[in-house]
Amino acid sequence: MSMRRLISKYGRGLKLEIEPLRRRKASVVLQGYTSAFFAYTIGDRFLWIDYERPSGRVEQYYDCETRGMVAVNGQDCLELHWDFYEKRDGRFMLDSHSDLYVAPGKRDVAELLWIQREARPTEGVPLGNVQIRELVTPRRIRLGDTWQLVERWFWRQATDEVQHTETADGVFRVRLFGREYDTLRVRDVARGTRKCDMADSYVDLATGLTVFFRRYNGPGWGNLDKLAAEEEVVADGTTFRHWYDSVPFRE
Repeated sequence: MSMRRLISKYGRGLKLEIEPLRRRKASVVLQGYTSAFFAYTIGDRFLWIDYERPSGRVEQYYDCETRGMVAVNGQDCLELHWDFYEKRDGRFMLDSHSDLYVAPGKRDVAELLWIQREARPTEGVPLGNVQIRELVTPRRIRLGDTWQLVERWFWRQATDEVQHTETADGVFRVRLFGREYDTLRVRDVARGTRKCDMADSYVDLATGLTVFFRRYNGPGWGNLDKLAAEEEVVADGTTFRHWYDSVPFRE
């Protein structure tokens, strides 16, 4: 199925149910990138669709592919590539290209570098890039596990350091467009100097791949007033509001 047909089929609204399951134990070995759906398999290709709140409309999507091995700072990495499309004047237009370089090991996954390139470069606007130096995720995660990550990024003229606290905090049955998954939820609370946000990734226990992602915004984000009617979640003493949902679609 072409990317255009996938957008036509799934871009009309999200069909979703999430049911908490009473399990005391659960574990999964990650086979892909937790918050961005990529499988650690060369040639994996999929469409990543964002469903905006409160409208539920699709205003942007990502054409994604796991590419071959690339050496970064002497370390062999997979190149995770995506092209970002944004709706403008009723049409989806290519906005930017991104490459994320990750090194999956037997025990953990190190993320080394993210580079974003504008699709239509303008004079005086340098490339944006995120350099991740301490973002290491364990491969096997168990219900109740918590780990800390540090992200240092450089975006145009701005810099920031973001502290992440990730927790495998529950088991949920996710029903998406007629398909059903038993998942382990990984909750990521991210705090920078200017903003903080939260994300939930639902990892399929059967495949080790993320099948659903939900994003929340916290203090520092300019759209909080527009999200006043959305679901609120309090984590670590901070209130977050539901911003959008994301789903991967493979042919």
